[in-house]
Amino acid sequence: PAALRGRSEPPGEERQVGLGVARSGQHRWSTISSLSVDSGVVGLSDEREEEMDSEPRRYRRTRGAEVERVDSGIGPGLSRTWKRPSASLRAWEAQRPCPDCGLRDGASKERGERMCDRCSKLRTERKEAILEFLNTEQSYGEDLRIIKEEFYGPMQSAALLTPEQLSVVFSNVQELIDVNDRFTEHLQDSIDQAFDQGDEDLLTVNIGEIFLEFVNMLPAFQTYCLQQPTSVNLLNALEKEKELLRY
Repeated sequence: PAALRGRSEPPGEERQVGLGVARSGQHRWSTISSLSVDSGVVGLSDEREEEMDSEPRRYRRTRGAEVERVDSGIGPGLSRTWKRPSASLRAWEAQRPCPDCGLRDGASKERGERMCDRCSKLRTERKEAILEFLNTEQSYGEDLRIIKEEFYGPMQSAALLTPEQLSVVFSNVQELIDVNDRFTEHLQDSIDQAFDQGDEDLLTVNIGEIFLEFVNMLPAFQTYCLQQPTSVNLLNALEKEKELLRY
């Protein structure tokens, strides 16, 4: 009332002053609370603060992480899509060419590298041939040692034959033993090394290169083969003369 303020004011002015005081108070409150009352921002902010205070911290962190992923453009759905290989990549994997011949058909399901059936068979045959060749050479070397130890040595010790006759009958058997030992040892080492490196198909065993390294052994076998007819004829003649040689 005007009487309480010590002066009289028109009623209209009193309402204006009262409204001004109210607006001034509202203005100070709005400044503290983000400068907006009529737009509803302050009320919305207060409500969100109350809701967030009532939510558990773990839930708020989860929601915050989801908001960050959405804002960055990497949502859960997009993440799952990235983990899935594309159709073209899956098609290429299904039609991966054979590492040996390059064909894309007839892939063998038994090999992880998609080897075609034909090349898989060839690899198996090659491996078996190498192992069989090694076994044959080892058996041949054993036969040569038996000839020397069981026949050549006793005949020489008993003087059943002259040195010249021994040389014709047994030819260069000692040279063949030496060549065979070196060759089989080198081949065995190559095979063992391949297996140690996990090469089950023996692809790293270059059998042709091994033959080239031991090409100088061919003259020894050539000499033995050329003298074979002469050795057989002399042995047959000696068996007729000496009954002990027949056994």
